[in-house]
Amino acid sequence: MTFLAICTILIGMYAALRGPKLPLTLVGVLGAALILTAIELIMTNGFIVGIMALFAGLVAIFAVLMTYRQGSSSV
Repeated sequence: MTFLAICTILIGMYAALRGPKLPLTLVGVLGAALILTAIELIMTNGFIVGIMALFAGLVAIFAVLMTYRQGSSSV
């Protein structure tokens, strides 16, 4: 479970960093999956990894929102 969580965190961080170049739906789904993974990890005593996953998920969703806001304001 920890290996899967770390892979999910790394994919989510990559998606957050590459947000404008990836489809926004993909980044948003990854962000939501990271937040759900974080909740599961925190409940199963993986507190440190859970906090990392929660942070990465929030960053991914924040990147989606900022990209969407920039795109809609320029139109």
